[in-house]
Amino acid sequence: MVEAIIAYVIANLLDVISTNKVLKNGGKELNPVMRWAMDKFGHLWVIPKLLFAGVAAGVAFHFGFIWMIWALAGVYGLVAVNNFRVAKKLKDK
Repeated sequence: MVEAIIAYVIANLLDVISTNKVLKNGGKELNPVMRWAMDKFGHLWVIPKLLFAGVAAGVAFHFGFIWMIWALAGVYGLVAVNNFRVAKKLKDK
């Protein structure tokens, strides 16, 4: 259980870091909810993103769905990998 939460936190942090790299290199946020948060909160968009991630993990944990935390960690991990790849392509342009 602890491992799943650690993986989830790391994946979310990598998502934030990689998203910022994409934005720095001229890309844009494709998730409409996060794009709204960025428009509304500016560089503090990270706060609602991490709050949402925390609530999602909390709900999954409350109902004993540890598998869901693993699944979300995997999804966010894949998003981060893709973001790093996109950021590199944008930078190399």
